[in-house]
Amino acid sequence: MTQTWLWIGVISMALGSVFFGFGAHNAKNERWKILYTLNFFICLIAAGLYLAMALGLGVNIINGRPTYWVRFLTWFCSTPLLLPVSSFFRKNEFIYYR
Repeated sequence: MTQTWLWIGVISMALGSVFFGFGAHNAKNERWKILYTLNFFICLIAAGLYLAMALGLGVNIINGRPTYWVRFLTWFCSTPLLLPVSSFFRKNEFIYYR
């Protein structure tokens, strides 16, 4: 059952990467291009590392239970990219309810 969820994660993150890649290509201005590009790389990193987990890489058996240490690598690589993404929404250009 775990493998099924890992493959769902791979497919979902790959589709997210495609979506954000097209968004970056068709962005209306430079700020949106940066935002879409950051999200593209977040999803791309997650898709690649979830693929590694789905293929059985990056897992150790500890006390009889599988431990996916690649998940922590995913967090280590993508969390720094989430910080500038969240800061983009604090700017006035992204607020449309004026």
